[in-house]
Amino acid sequence: MARPARESGLGVSPQTLKTPPQAQTPRFTPAQIHWLDVIKNYVALNGAFATDDQDAYLDAWQSVDSDEGVPLAVARKAFGGDPKDIIEELNSILVA
Repeated sequence: MARPARESGLGVSPQTLKTPPQAQTPRFTPAQIHWLDVIKNYVALNGAFATDDQDAYLDAWQSVDSDEGVPLAVARKAFGGDPKDIIEELNSILVA
């Protein structure tokens, strides 16, 4: 009896790893990748992106440079909602 494919901690099954790259759907849109890069740079400069306290979270967004408008509003549009969960995940990876 064949064993079912197991996913890694990154949510990638062994079958997905064998699929040619051109056949895989991108995980993030170009707009989301832009904001992930902005958040990564913010974490690199400031040590972390505040998410524990709502006021600190909003203050962090106020200090993000954006030529596109209000940074949090533009990021929410790109991600289809508040990117706080993604930021917390990036914090845990980048600050660790």
